[in-house]
Amino acid sequence: MNPDSCASVDLEYVHVEDENPNENEPARLRAGFEWAAEPDEILIAGVPTKFIMFGLSCFLVILTLSLWIASTHYSYFIWLVFATLYMGLIVFLPEYFSNIISFALNFIYWIAYCIFTFIGIILDVVRRGDSCSSGMSKEVCDANRHGYMLAICFGCADLLIAGVIMILMFRMLNYYYINR
Repeated sequence: MNPDSCASVDLEYVHVEDENPNENEPARLRAGFEWAAEPDEILIAGVPTKFIMFGLSCFLVILTLSLWIASTHYSYFIWLVFATLYMGLIVFLPEYFSNIISFALNFIYWIAYCIFTFIGIILDVVRRGDSCSSGMSKEVCDANRHGYMLAICFGCADLLIAGVIMILMFRMLNYYYINR
């Protein structure tokens, strides 16, 4: 090269090994809220998310059982027993059932349950208005209305808790999807 040239640049390439001085540090979580959450992520009071979902599901079974006893509405109970049993398989037998397919099926089941509960609440509201027909005594009419009112209240609480379970289930399903 011409030593008088202003454009002469001598580049020297040196191979540098990638050494990470922080290899022994644990991986850091991202800042902010992330939708993807593994089933063993601690959510509240040191309890993993999957146990919180199972506990909420068991609570819903007890809630719908008490609704069945109080007002003879049993359809929510039947749905929840199957949902809780399936969730129990995911929680207590993770080596067989803790995968994206099981979570997707359980998530779809919970969506169907929420739709069923929502339609049931609407039907109970309509039935409550039409619960008294001519020829019924006032006591029977009032008992029907109280039964439908209980079904509406329990159904709304049921729908709220099932919505929380669906959100937690979606977070785990998203985690499995991202890490497939």
